[in-house]
Amino acid sequence: YRTLGRTGFEICDVSYGGIPENSNVIRYCYDKGINYFDTAESYGNGASETRIGEAMQNMDRSKIFITTKLHFPEETTREQIVDRFNSSLGRMQTSYADALYIHNVDNVAMLSHEGFHGAVDQLKAEGKLKHAGVSYHGPQGERGEPMDEVLIAAANDGRYDLMLLVYNHMAREEGERILAACK
Repeated sequence: YRTLGRTGFEICDVSYGGIPENSNVIRYCYDKGINYFDTAESYGNGASETRIGEAMQNMDRSKIFITTKLHFPEETTREQIVDRFNSSLGRMQTSYADALYIHNVDNVAMLSHEGFHGAVDQLKAEGKLKHAGVSYHGPQGERGEPMDEVLIAAANDGRYDLMLLVYNHMAREEGERILAACK
């Protein structure tokens, strides 16, 4: 276990993310010590959040960290983000999420999205959200800005507590630069 970002939460080195076939898979992971569960509105069109919600009914909520993510265009408003996040909470059958990410950001400008940051502030004030994050799924070739430029800018921004990035043999140098900026 180690501390997750700036959250103060201790998570297992292994996490669960994706679209589970059923809630029993999530419960099995929890029983084996996994306490970080990553989902997104877009995973199975809400099915992942629904499965996590079903599984959470048999877990100690205070011992797990739940992240969900929203992908949206620039013109999305604070109100739209709040509404979509509240729908995510409904699918997950919980009163709060530990983190909300802007999903798959591929440009630095999007990091300053007023609607997202307004929604985060509102949701935190309402007790529905604890942390903000950003995800980027790696070099996009012709599409978007390089992952390290975007995520280093997110680290420097100061409003993001967490990030999800590609870190493997194909993106190791970028990943190292991002991790150094986060430290």
